[in-house]
Amino acid sequence: LFLSSKLLGRFHALLHTMGDFLGKLFVDVNDLPDDGYGFAQVIFLGCVYLYILLNGANMIGEGSELLMIIPSMAGVVGSVVLPVLGAVPDGLIILFSGLGPRDVAEQQVSVGVGALAGSTVMLLTVAWFLSLLGGGVPMQRGEPQYGKKKQAADSCLSTGVRTAPYIRTNSFVMLGTCFICYFIVEIPALMFINEDKATSVADVKPFVWAGVLVTFLLFVAYIALQYRLASKATATQAVRQAEQVDFAELQYHAARDALEQRITDTMVKAIRSAQFSLRGALLDILPEVPSNGELSDRLTESEERWQTKLRAVVRPFYAMFDTDGNGTLNRDEMRHLVLTLGERVPNEEFQQFFAETDKDGSGSVDYEEFVGWLARMLKAQAAAPQEGRTWTGRAVTQGRGVGQTAASAELEAGAVEVETPSEGGDEEKEDEEEVDIPEDIRDLPPQEQRVRALRRSLWLTGVGTLIVIIFSDPMVDVLDAIGKRIGVPAFFVAFLLGPLGSNASEMVASYRFAQKKTKTSISVAFSQLLGAACMNNTFCLFIFYILVACRGFAWTYHAEVFAIVMVQVLMCLIASKQVQTMYTGLLVISLMPLSLALVAVLKATLFKKIEG
Repeated sequence: LFLSSKLLGRFHALLHTMGDFLGKLFVDVNDLPDDGYGFAQVIFLGCVYLYILLNGANMIGEGSELLMIIPSMAGVVGSVVLPVLGAVPDGLIILFSGLGPRDVAEQQVSVGVGALAGSTVMLLTVAWFLSLLGGGVPMQRGEPQYGKKKQAADSCLSTGVRTAPYIRTNSFVMLGTCFICYFIVEIPALMFINEDKATSVADVKPFVWAGVLVTFLLFVAYIALQYRLASKATATQAVRQAEQVDFAELQYHAARDALEQRITDTMVKAIRSAQFSLRGALLDILPEVPSNGELSDRLTESEERWQTKLRAVVRPFYAMFDTDGNGTLNRDEMRHLVLTLGERVPNEEFQQFFAETDKDGSGSVDYEEFVGWLARMLKAQAAAPQEGRTWTGRAVTQGRGVGQTAASAELEAGAVEVETPSEGGDEEKEDEEEVDIPEDIRDLPPQEQRVRALRRSLWLTGVGTLIVIIFSDPMVDVLDAIGKRIGVPAFFVAFLLGPLGSNASEMVASYRFAQKKTKTSISVAFSQLLGAACMNNTFCLFIFYILVACRGFAWTYHAEVFAIVMVQVLMCLIASKQVQTMYTGLLVISLMPLSLALVAVLKATLFKKIEG
């Protein structure tokens, strides 16, 4: 204990020095004029800091996601790195809100409490509602109709989703961390609520230190559980379809499905943004070629897994070029699809492919035929690798129609012959969005692509974290200043504005993920939101308890705790329902203003004397 107190003391001194140093780098909002012009300057600074923090958080997310393409790291990244780094922006805002002179910090720490509460509530309400909105499918007799071809709903209110059973379990895990981590301090604080401030601080402090220990242990336990679920081998199809299925196996399988879905999405995003070729993305799971170099049509277990992943990665690109939705692509569309995937195929091989697959002479091939040929091509390249099979030029990220140029340099070099575009092709080209392939990656073989991607991941994650560290402190000052100038407690300002910089990217990501409109995608989106709430209940609250214990702050956050717990209790009940409609979504999003109203009412009535 003596050693721990010494280390904490030195750590606090280091943070105090850091806070003073960072404070001198930025404009002191308290020195700005106390009039309309000064308020406009404060708002402008707040917008700038929010924008920079949002970009820093995006860099952290983008950098860590790149690591998920490497299968050997995907389990650790998906279960440990992403959750921790996702909670870093909120944790740093909480941390810097409690630094500085003690009398100022005790008032300003309400910004950190607001950021913590706002982050938890916004992710569980606004982001949940957006996921329901993006992932909703038409309802029929109270059941979401998945798999129906473009069946339009009468209105968004007549849509709904069905989640996997493990969402209910995850919601109870969230609620368990909420009750344990908050009530271990809140209940003793209520017992000493009538004592004077100095006596109350002394009596509650041991329980705050207990909260530090408990939140840390639950944080470690939660991360260990997620890693175990992500690392566990999936149950076989026979086990999944059996009548008697072990519940733990279903949990393992659901977690693995969620991880595989995130890996696939990351691969698609990396290929679309020209950071990887198809071979570069699938490098670690390419099937081994026999020593004699002979290829067999018989699929081993590893080859089945590889082809399953290949289909999942290729499908969105195939759909992008299949503009008429008939499930086939013509010769020209197929050429550009291959180039968009970053694969260089000589014209002779391409002609041979069509001769073998287009047996009816229609001039088009379907999805299964294309994937089968692509698998044979990649296996042949693995058996006899050739230099120059990487890609150069440009890659189409989105667009439509025949005549889309995916790799202009390859076309000019004559690797693939291009037919004259059909009428209207020039107009359609105007809708294309093309991005230059990074100079440091475009000419590299798949192995080197991995190395460069790893460097880029570390760079993005490091710079993003540094940005968040530097700009969290001035953001806290701005939020506090806005509250003082408009006469509103800083808690409410931070509750509404804080998550915009730290959690906006997570809300957008959950919405886009849910837009896939499948049971797996909506379940993964909800699971990520529940996981983020668990991180707030453990990791972020751990940081807050350390501040309260080390700085000797009085525990006056009863109203805030009640609101956070109320939202999580209600969301646990809602998440327990496998079928959720947009009417459920309206109830969910109403919890955000209700939680703010609850805090305001409790502060003005039941806890008015304490707050004063």
